[in-house]
Amino acid sequence: MDLTPLVRRWLAAWTIARELGPAVDVPGGFRVTLGLPGRHHEFMAPDAAGLPALVTALKAIEPSWLTAFTTDPAATEVALKAEGLEFFTDAETFMRTDLDGRPKRRPAEGYTVATTVDGPLIRAAVTAPDGTAAASGLMAVAGTDAVAHGIQTDEAHRRRGLGGAVMTALGEAATARGATTGLLIASAAGEGLYRSMGWETLATVVTVRA
Repeated sequence: MDLTPLVRRWLAAWTIARELGPAVDVPGGFRVTLGLPGRHHEFMAPDAAGLPALVTALKAIEPSWLTAFTTDPAATEVALKAEGLEFFTDAETFMRTDLDGRPKRRPAEGYTVATTVDGPLIRAAVTAPDGTAAASGLMAVAGTDAVAHGIQTDEAHRRRGLGGAVMTALGEAATARGATTGLLIASAAGEGLYRSMGWETLATVVTVRA
């Protein structure tokens, strides 16, 4: 499966979610400028063929990150370690879903969820019965795609289905704005939630630095 078109679409909305400039095509994949300490650029490799060129770019422009999308994580790990690159985060999962018709989750009794829209950005916030913030997240809409980002639940309110309530609220608001496909990169902790809501796995995502 050629992941390049989907990675390009994910980047279009992810950069909006992060309030960054658009991704730039470079040999082997894409480059995003974050301008952060230790993460000036992030190079994105949608397939193994692009790794050599992006590894060269990574080493030439430090400090930067390289994120690789792969359906063969073992081989990718071997190739990146052979280049002397450092794995400093856990592997994650690239996922997609059809937004229409996904399982709906509502907040637990006493909790309320509200969404706000600011251009292409949709934010959802769950409030606890005592008025404190319990969970939140956002989606950025680009064309017919919506990318979820920053989904989190306060530790005191976990295991109450609030992450699912946030995803439902975001998905409904994105659908109302014409989005049909959801894309995200899930942490190991969040993957189970998304899978239970009908999201499918496309690839493993690994990130390294020089």
